[in-house]
Amino acid sequence: MYEAFKYSVRVWLTGVLLSPAIIAVFGIIPRNNFDNIVFIFFFGTIFGLVLSIPSFLLLLSLTAIIVKRDFKPWYKKIILSFTGIALTLLAFYLYQQNRMLHGENLQFAIVYALVIIAGIWYYKFHGIAEDQISWNQPV
Repeated sequence: MYEAFKYSVRVWLTGVLLSPAIIAVFGIIPRNNFDNIVFIFFFGTIFGLVLSIPSFLLLLSLTAIIVKRDFKPWYKKIILSFTGIALTLLAFYLYQQNRMLHGENLQFAIVYALVIIAGIWYYKFHGIAEDQISWNQPV
């Protein structure tokens, strides 16, 4: 369980910290001045941290369950990737509901989901041996 917790925290915090930075750096938010970028980064980080706590708990639960299954390592990562997308959309839904997939909200959701997926594939997890991942193995 400790490994699942450590892995889930890494993936979650990567999404919470890196996504607002990417949004600011690549200009998804209009760049009026540096103060606005810094404010938006900190606001996005705190906001993302608070709203994604339910997503983190669900990711932790699923990670703890999935590593016990007898799936191929790459299949576990794919399941976690789709879970990351769904949980990202859940966090945005909790906040925006009727405007979730419009304009900047859609762009934010895409950035957060891509960062979460990158974290899922980047971080190593004891229950998912990355060196054993092969696309030619059957499920």
